Amino acid sequence: MDPAPHRRISFSHWAVAFLTATALLGACDGTPTAVDPVGSWGGEGIRLDVAAAGGTLEFDCAVGTIDAPLVLDENGAFVLPGTFTLGHGGPDIEGQEPVPVEATFTGTVAGDRMTLEGRFGAEDTRIGPYSLRKDRDPLLRKCQ
Repeated sequence: MDPAPHRRISFSHWAVAFLTATALLGACDGTPTAVDPVGSWGGEGIRLDVAAAGGTLEFDCAVGTIDAPLVLDENGAFVLPGTFTLGHGGPDIEGQEPVPVEATFTGTVAGDRMTLEGRFGAEDTRIGPYSLRKDRDPLLRKCQ
């Protein structure tokens, strides 16, 4: 008779313990988990409202759209089509409505933080990068 049968631990018990510890360490390794991107995001000079089908952007002196769902890859990155419409200071003038141009928005999401930049127009003009936080108010300085 084995004097210490209660000390025997089978391989399957070790495997379960190892997998549990690995999962717990992965959850606590400091890597932010991705949040659902649907909702409001704010930062300096930018507001982004994300819906299931796309989003709307408000900048200090421009607006934009994201024309596809904000789907993240395994690294939390995205590349999305949209539009960018440059605004102007002063009153709106009838017959001179701003014209949206095609744009591409790229960025990453890590936890409740997002980085975003865009490119638009024939000259491939770059805007950003912007830093945004989920459920935060934007700091917008509207053009005069």
